[in-house]
Amino acid sequence: MQQVFTLVGAARRPLARIADAVAVFLLAAVPALAAVLLFYAIADRFTDPERLGEVGVGLLAAAFVPSLLVSIAWLHGDRWRDLAGLAGPATAPWRAFALVGFVVLMAAEGLLEAVVPSVGELFSMPTEPLPYAAMAVYAILLAPPMEELIFRGYLYGRLREVAPAGFTIAVTSVLFALAHHDGGWLYPAVVLPSAFFLGILRERSGTIWPCIAVHAAMNVLAVAYN
Repeated sequence: MQQVFTLVGAARRPLARIADAVAVFLLAAVPALAAVLLFYAIADRFTDPERLGEVGVGLLAAAFVPSLLVSIAWLHGDRWRDLAGLAGPATAPWRAFALVGFVVLMAAEGLLEAVVPSVGELFSMPTEPLPYAAMAVYAILLAPPMEELIFRGYLYGRLREVAPAGFTIAVTSVLFALAHHDGGWLYPAVVLPSAFFLGILRERSGTIWPCIAVHAAMNVLAVAYN
């Protein structure tokens, strides 16, 4: 019985950290959503909001990142940079790992797309100029820092305080893949290997900065190819 209580207690700690992180994400989302709603209220006076395409999504990401950083700093004081993954010691050499991993993943994805053509449809871009430009800006400049700050940043930092690296990488990678669920399971399955790679890179480098750079480079290729 003592061992059962020990296992339950060990499981509760990571779950509590995940719940804490989700609460912080929701707190940060409130002002970001308010900014988007205000934008659309103003834009509605000048144009059809449907023409704006991904502009609202990009604005949400641009507003969410500073809102999340302020929330983390408010809750954790001087520890906010470490918990957000913006500062931390490297645990292993990571530069060569990042380069080789990036090349291998992109080659594997290209091969997969040649074998399973439907994979290419997952990364389709709008055809209209404004939605295309907005989507490109979002995919390259806004989504990487936002997603890395959420999954390999704060969530990773909170979990890593109470869980080993392997467990933390696995949980954050699966959650990252599930966040890309678009009604089917092909997209999460394609994203999952990249998520594990970025999680290992986060552990080795000690920060999310290399993850942001690699994530953005992946999206550059996706946008250019499409």
